[in-house]
Amino acid sequence: MRFIDAHLHTDMIEDNQLQKLAMMGMEACVIPSPHMFIGTHSADTVLLLWERFLTMETTTARTLGYEAFTSIGIPFFGINHADAECLLKRLPDFLKNERVVAMGEIGMDTGTEFEEFLFRVVLQGWPRGLCQLLGLILVRPLPARAGTGLWGGFLVR
Repeated sequence: MRFIDAHLHTDMIEDNQLQKLAMMGMEACVIPSPHMFIGTHSADTVLLLWERFLTMETTTARTLGYEAFTSIGIPFFGINHADAECLLKRLPDFLKNERVVAMGEIGMDTGTEFEEFLFRVVLQGWPRGLCQLLGLILVRPLPARAGTGLWGGFLVR
């Protein structure tokens, strides 16, 4: 059986475990950008993570016998508003990379104003919604909290 793992944090799994997945039939995976960071980080930290997904994780995947693609997203927890603005300016350039197949993780986990700002920017504004600007659609909507009407998921081309 051959399969694609659509949500695999390869940066958090040892290579021997990833190699076992490839041996069991995994042909490819999508590495999601985390939507939360523990502690406080800068835009530079997030940019380094995006670069890692597009370089080291992709190269390692090929070595282990599968293809790796990634999603790019701005964490709502662990960076400040100014850094988010910086990342929003850089995001469209990263989304042009052929290995970037999705945008996310996005969602409404906490319902904070900052999280809502990022969520709405992706879907509606700045200056136009990034979804509209880049031709992205929302797939796999998931309820975040019962009774809130808020949801999350991945945006894909």
